[in-house]
Amino acid sequence: MAPEFIGERNGQSVEEAGLPAREAAREFLEEGRQRFLSAAGARGVSRMPNGAREVAAVVDGDVPGRSADEDFFDLLVGSDPRYTGVALLVDTTGWVDDQGRIDTAAQPYAAGNGYEVFVFGRRGPSAIDFWRAETPGRFYLYKTLPDDTSERPSPPAAGTALDPFYVIEDVARSIAVLLAISRAMGHSPEETVLRLAFRWSGLRGREISDWGHQNRMISPGHIADQDEVVSEVSVSLQTSEEDVATFVRVAVAPLFAAFGWVLEDANVIPDLTARLLSGDF
Repeated sequence: MAPEFIGERNGQSVEEAGLPAREAAREFLEEGRQRFLSAAGARGVSRMPNGAREVAAVVDGDVPGRSADEDFFDLLVGSDPRYTGVALLVDTTGWVDDQGRIDTAAQPYAAGNGYEVFVFGRRGPSAIDFWRAETPGRFYLYKTLPDDTSERPSPPAAGTALDPFYVIEDVARSIAVLLAISRAMGHSPEETVLRLAFRWSGLRGREISDWGHQNRMISPGHIADQDEVVSEVSVSLQTSEEDVATFVRVAVAPLFAAFGWVLEDANVIPDLTARLLSGDF
C-alpha cells in the first residue's frame, strides 16, 4: 500500500511556490527525505544503513501540464538512457520475490502528483534504493552507498570507506539522466535550468579508498571528520554529454574536501564521465 502523500507545494513550479530558484533543490532534498522515510516506514524498514547518497533536482522553467498517470511513468523510465545498462529511475514493474510471487512492496505507485519506487535488498542484504518523480519536474533519489552494500569480493567493512571513483560515476549518471528525462518531459532546453542538490551522509570516520577501482592508486590517511556534506549545481538543459564532467567536478568538490583529499589528476573526472556516458566500461 502506498504511503499517504504529504507536501504543501504539491504541483507548483519554483516561482509559484515562492522559492528562490537556487534554494528549490535544497528544499526538495528535505521534502524528498521525508517521502523516503514515509515509504520505508510503510514497509517496516526501520533500521537504515549508515551511509547514503541523496539527489534532489528541480526544473527551473516553464512547466508543461501533465497528469501523474501511467503515461507519465512510462515517459520517466523510457527516457532514461540507461548508461552502461543501468537505470537511474529503475522500473520495478513485475518484479518478483524469492518465491516467484509479485513483489508488491517493490512495485511502482502513484503518490500525489508523482510516482515512487522503493527497493530493499536487491543490491545487497541492507541496500535501499528509492526514487520519486513529480509532474512539475521535481526528482528525489536515495541510495545506500555501494561501499557499505557491495556484493563484490572483499568489500570494505560498512561505514569505513568511500571510493571517490564510484562517487564520480554516480554523480555523472545522475546529472546526465535527469537532464535527459527533463528534456523528454517537454521543458525547453534554451530556457530551462536544472537545479540539483547532492547530499552524502554517514561519512564521519570513513577513509577515501580505491577498494572498487584498484587500478587507481590513492594514498591512505584521508578520513572524514564530518558526517554530512551537501553540494549544489545548476545545469542548463542545453548541456551536452561532453560538458557534464564540468558540473560533476563542481558537485563532488565539497565532498572530497571533507576528507582533505585532492584529486590531483585533472583528467580523471572527464575520463570516467566520458566512459560512463559512452558505455565504455
